[in-house]
Amino acid sequence: MLTCSRRPAGPPAPDPSHTPSRSKQRAARVARARRHNREQRPVNEARRRLDEARTQEIAARRIRNHMRDMLFAFKGAPSTSPFCTWVNDPREPEELPADWTPDDLPRNTLPDDPPF
Repeated sequence: MLTCSRRPAGPPAPDPSHTPSRSKQRAARVARARRHNREQRPVNEARRRLDEARTQEIAARRIRNHMRDMLFAFKGAPSTSPFCTWVNDPREPEELPADWTPDDLPRNTLPDDPPF
């Protein structure tokens, strides 16, 4: 009499000692997300600073251009004031180039120190 051992068809069943539990999978997923957030935080902060600086620069250019327009509309001639010499400069473009960066000076002083 011949005995034959029967095995189930298909791949072998996974070893339960090697499959991570749901809590370990969740912990690994949370760790990955935290690592990603930690790496992205300085990138996002730099991008926010650049966007804010771009917005402020465009607003400043619009104000200066408006002042130039008003000077021409009401006076029709260049200003002779020594206090506002920039108003005689030509109009500035109100769009910034894609590679524009702010002219930030490094501040090695305390926030309460005067700017000079």
